[in-house]
Amino acid sequence: MINVILLSIAIVFNVAAQLLLRHGMKDLVLTTADGFFNYAKTLALNPLLWGSLFCYGLGFILYAIVLNKMEVSKAYPVASAGAILLTVVFSILFIGESFSYTKLLGAAVCIAGIFLLLR
Repeated sequence: MINVILLSIAIVFNVAAQLLLRHGMKDLVLTTADGFFNYAKTLALNPLLWGSLFCYGLGFILYAIVLNKMEVSKAYPVASAGAILLTVVFSILFIGESFSYTKLLGAAVCIAGIFLLLR
């Protein structure tokens, strides 16, 4: 049971990292006039990107702990489908991405897949 909880937390950190990365990059535009080093400096000073990196790191550590006790043939698909599901839901709710019935159907398929894999 603890592995399922840790895997769930790892998924949440992964999704948080995706949303922070998207939000941190949405207004950045790379132009040839900026040059690579100025663009890299802008990225390095962006706190949302650092938050994203932090969340990815925590998610990775938790996922590694889970893999110590859980089969990778279950953990990886559940983590992937869970991350897809939460990313779709949270991107619609929190960053205003579009909703469609196709996305809803895809989310339902992810949920069904998670239940089937955990049986």
